[in-house]
Amino acid sequence: MAVRRSPAGDPTAFLIRGALVALRKEEAEQVGVTFPIENKEVI
Repeated sequence: MAVRRSPAGDPTAFLIRGALVALRKEEAEQVGVTFPIENKEVI
């Protein structure tokens, strides 16, 4: 989720695990996000 954008829209700041990270659009397009799978027992 974007936290802040510069007035021109590039770079954009993201809050990642408590750290504020600024990425340009070209860099942000290269980022992949995965979500952990919950450990569900099959009975």
